[in-house]
Amino acid sequence: SSGINAEYGREVTSYCYLGIEIQNTGSFSLARTELKKKAMRSLYGLKSTVNKSKLSFRALTTLFDSLIKPIVLYGAPIYTPTMSAIKQIAMQLSTTKTHTNKTSILKKISLLNSEKVHLHFLKWALGVNRKACNAGVWGATGRYPLI
Repeated sequence: SSGINAEYGREVTSYCYLGIEIQNTGSFSLARTELKKKAMRSLYGLKSTVNKSKLSFRALTTLFDSLIKPIVLYGAPIYTPTMSAIKQIAMQLSTTKTHTNKTSILKKISLLNSEKVHLHFLKWALGVNRKACNAGVWGATGRYPLI
């Protein structure tokens, strides 16, 4: 038969282009999930290789910034502007003056896939419980969220 599908192939639900999974709806949620999985796999490798008691916190963060951060933020300039969470945060920031709303903004940031990896690393590097306060971890380390 003739037509576009006969010439160019079948329709797919997602396509991997330069390591980024693009869904046929235009969503990048699968890409962010896959990048989080890859970054966590690398982070577990780092954690099993490094003796954190022998390295300074600064050395650990340098390793994270060199080995893990590029994985988790790969393609971020492409998919970040389309994220609904980012749009919600931007809208809240433009209208927020109260402490309660700023707390909810930090909560939304901590739920992003890239930030989950970052916080997992920071809590491990500090040696605190995984349920430790995220704002406290950011404050104690002097680091900002990745987005």
